[in-house]
Amino acid sequence: MSRIFGFEILPAPFVISHLQIGMLLHRLGAPLADENNERAGVYLTNSLTGWEPPAEPKQHLLFTEMEEERDKAEQSSSTSRSS
Repeated sequence: MSRIFGFEILPAPFVISHLQIGMLLHRLGAPLADENNERAGVYLTNSLTGWEPPAEPKQHLLFTEMEEERDKAEQSSSTSRSS
């Protein structure tokens, strides 16, 4: 769970990937932990941009959940590049 990341730009495939990964892990007897808010390492973001840190402040998005998703994607991609 901590070594594999996925990035998707479209919301529908993003949701489907989470659903399928969750169902697969459940079938294998290793479901995601609800009490820890564990999630698959798939993030809703554009993987082709953002390789350099932005010079300007972050823009606020329409939904706060989208901002959280963007921040998690940035955090996971910077972690995977430094490993």
